[in-house]
Amino acid sequence: MRTPAGSHPTVRRPRWRRALTLTALAVTTPLLAVGCADDGTGTDADPLAAVEVTGPDGTTVSTTDWVGEPLVINFWYSTCPPCAKELADFAEVDDERDDVRFVGVNPLDSIDDMVAFAADRGVDYDLFRDEVAELQTELGIVAFPSTVFVDADGNVIETTGVLDADELRDHIDDLVAGAAPADDDPGDDSGTADPFGNDGWNGIVRDPLPQVDAVELPIVGAPDGPEPDPATLGFAADPGEVRVVYFGFTACPDVCPTTMADLAVALRILGDDADRVDTVMVSVDPERDRDTVHRYVNAFVPGSTGLLTDDADLLQAAGDPFGASWDVRHLDDGTVEVDHTAFLYAVDDQGRLAVSWQFGTPSDLIAADLTRLLEQGPTT
Repeated sequence: MRTPAGSHPTVRRPRWRRALTLTALAVTTPLLAVGCADDGTGTDADPLAAVEVTGPDGTTVSTTDWVGEPLVINFWYSTCPPCAKELADFAEVDDERDDVRFVGVNPLDSIDDMVAFAADRGVDYDLFRDEVAELQTELGIVAFPSTVFVDADGNVIETTGVLDADELRDHIDDLVAGAAPADDDPGDDSGTADPFGNDGWNGIVRDPLPQVDAVELPIVGAPDGPEPDPATLGFAADPGEVRVVYFGFTACPDVCPTTMADLAVALRILGDDADRVDTVMVSVDPERDRDTVHRYVNAFVPGSTGLLTDDADLLQAAGDPFGASWDVRHLDDGTVEVDHTAFLYAVDDQGRLAVSWQFGTPSDLIAADLTRLLEQGPTT
């Protein structure tokens, strides 16, 4: 991806629901660039899922109550840069139109933060909290921002990535006119079965489980805070706990914030059990992340740890056992390009990589795997 971001295609949430057991496989993939799409992709006209969401006053409403007029449902959260830009455009178009209803849905921010952030950008349409990302999951939202267009009969017509004001007007015109969007990517149901019969895991499980705890990396504290104690951290979880590790960078415009938001929702689903899950983000862009990685990861999951080293060999030694890879390129025009694998990794208390989740794995499935790992208790 480029930083600042260019324009990327919308990516659908993976259709498979179970894991693959991978034997002797190095799991390295190119960056999945999502979340900065500027084009719609068609979807089947499925009915809008019946899900309860929470309004600013704390009352819950069903999405079925929205049916009866064309809907523009925008998914966003405050630490997503494209979301912030898009909200002002949505507020502008909402003021112009009385033939559709705008609804904002936020899976991450507190209600007070959600309302204040949107108001600063001129939004005065209805806002709702998707408390455990149930609506997000039902609609297959994998990137932020995303907008779902629903006709007056409650049928989901299309889902897009980021839109500017003119693009939004065009999509609304099509919605109101009843025009069907072109389906540029009809999808592929091949591979939805689990050929390995992997005992119900939702993420990827390798056989044997890789040992990933040979390296410790320096902890990065808050820029104005005390020196971290201890100064370094390994990847093995504490007894009876799970350590979730992510290799990313804070200037990432799409994959990293979406991944961290999905993890934050998964931890909220866990409730009190989330206290036994430790979140660690390893910077693959240390030159730019030294003063930001601590604040960044803690904005999504309070109490998290940022790890960073300028020693490229040490960083590579940390990433190799996970199958993590990255490439940071400084171009002549000053643009920085960063490619990196887009996986979350769960490490057990013996330093073994227990399960990996590829980008786009729904939060509820991540939560289910974490619950299963925690139920196993301390390993011996």
